[in-house]
Amino acid sequence: MSAGAVRSSLMRTVKHWVAWAGLSLVFVACAPMSALDGDSGDAPDASRDARGSSDSGASDAASSDATEDSAVEDSAVDARERDGAIADSGVTPDVMADRVTPPTGPTLYPSNQTHSPISESVQRSMRAIAMRGGMDNTFAKVGDSQTVYDSGFMVCFAGTSVDLAGRDALAPTIAHFRAGRIAGVTPYERRPLSAVVGWSSGAPLAGSPAPLDQELAAAQPRFSLVMYGSNDSQVRNLPVYGENLWEIAERSIARGAIPVFTSAPPRGDSAIADQWIPWYAHVARAVAQAKQVPFIDLERALRAAPSFGLSGDNLHLSRSPRGACSFAASELRYGQNQRNLLTIEALDRARRALATGAAPLDPPGSIATGDGSVASPIAIEALPFADHRDTSRGGSMAFDRYSCSTANEGGREFVYRLELRAPARIHALVLDRGTVDVDLHRLTAPSASMCAARDDRQLVADLPAGTHYFSVDSYVPAGSTAREGEYIFVVFRAGP
Repeated sequence: MSAGAVRSSLMRTVKHWVAWAGLSLVFVACAPMSALDGDSGDAPDASRDARGSSDSGASDAASSDATEDSAVEDSAVDARERDGAIADSGVTPDVMADRVTPPTGPTLYPSNQTHSPISESVQRSMRAIAMRGGMDNTFAKVGDSQTVYDSGFMVCFAGTSVDLAGRDALAPTIAHFRAGRIAGVTPYERRPLSAVVGWSSGAPLAGSPAPLDQELAAAQPRFSLVMYGSNDSQVRNLPVYGENLWEIAERSIARGAIPVFTSAPPRGDSAIADQWIPWYAHVARAVAQAKQVPFIDLERALRAAPSFGLSGDNLHLSRSPRGACSFAASELRYGQNQRNLLTIEALDRARRALATGAAPLDPPGSIATGDGSVASPIAIEALPFADHRDTSRGGSMAFDRYSCSTANEGGREFVYRLELRAPARIHALVLDRGTVDVDLHRLTAPSASMCAARDDRQLVADLPAGTHYFSVDSYVPAGSTAREGEYIFVVFRAGP
C-alpha cells in the first residue's frame, strides 16, 4: 500500500472516532396539556421536581430542526438503511484500525444511528450488570399506553404470526425469550405492573413499593425495556424526565436488569408537543450513554414513516392488519411493527454481546477529550452532546464564586468548551440525584469573572459563532459541605 493510501486510511480511522452530533437549544415554559390517553395526572413527575425550572429567561420555542447538524465535518457515520427504516449501526472497522491505538473511556452515542453502538465499554458495562442477577430469558416492560399489553408491543412474538421477512438470524433470540416464564406466561405476554395508560416517567417510581420495583421483583429480568416521553412532552420538564429515567436505570441495574431505553415516537396531534420530542430523545440517549446501556432511537426511525407510524389519533403507534410482528418492507410504515422489530434487534444485539467469549459488536467509537480543567476543558466536539462525571471523584477547584451569582460553588467543577461555527440557540442542562447539587454556569471565557448566566438545572441562550464555555460546579450550602457527586451534562441545539 502506498504511503498516501496509508495516510488516507489512517485519517478515516481517526475521523471514525471523532465525536458525533449537532447543536440545539431552547427551553419553553408552557401550560401543560392534557395527558396522553386522557390522564391529567402527572403528579409523580411534579412531586420529584423540587428545585424548579430555569431562571435564564428562556423564550418560547420556535420550530426546531428534527435533524441535528454535525458540528464536526466528516464526524458522522452513516447508518445502514433497512426496508426504508433505520437498522443496526452498520459501523465497520477501518482497514487501518489495528495500526491505531483505540481510544479508551465511555463511548459517546451518536445521534445518527437508531441502535446505539455496543463497543467494548458498553459490552463491559452490560456484562457487569448481568453479573448482579436476573433470569437470562426474561425482560420487563416499562412505559405508558404505547407499552401496555393491548398496545401490541412484543406480544405477537409469543405466537406463530411472525414474519421476519428474511431476518432469520433473529429467530434464536425470539425463541430464547419465548422459553422464559414470568408467573406462568412468556415475557412477551406478560401484563406488566410497570406499564400503565397515561403514565409519564415518574409514575413507575411512585409509592412503596413502587410499580417498577414490584415488576422487577416479579420478572427477575435480564433486560428492562423502557420508553417514556409522550406524556412527559406535555409537561415539558426535561431535567425531571432525565432524572426519572436515571432512577429507573439505577433500580433496574441493582437487580441485574440491563436497561434498554427507547425514545418516544413523534407526535402528530400537536406541533408544540412534537417539537419537544427530539429534545426528549437527546435526554434519553444521554442517560443510556451515561450507564453505557442500549438505546433505540424510535423517534428518528419513524420521522420518515407515513404519518410518523401513528394511528388515526395521531398519537399512538399504529399496527398492521397483518399483525404487529410482520416485518416486510410494506409493513414497517406501522409504528408498532417498527418498534417491535427494533426492540427484538436490540435484544438480539445485546444477547450476542453478552455471550461468553464474544467480541464487541462495534468499534470503540468516540470518547470525550479533555480533563475538565481550565487548561484542558472537555471538548464538546459535536451536538447533541452528553457527558457523565462525578465531582466527588475528579475535577478541579479553580472556581469558588462566579460573577453572575452570589452562590458558594466551592466544590469541585468540570469545565467544557463549545466551538460554534455559526450562531445557534443552545439548550444545556445538568441532571443530578439525591443530595448531589451541581450547578450550571455559562462562561464567555474560562474564568469565574466571565460568567454570563447560572442556573441549578438548565440554561438556554442564543449564542454567536465562536468559543463558549460551561462549568458544572458543586454547590456548598451555608454551614455545610460541598454537594459533590454524579451528574449528566446534556447540550443540544433547539433553534437556528
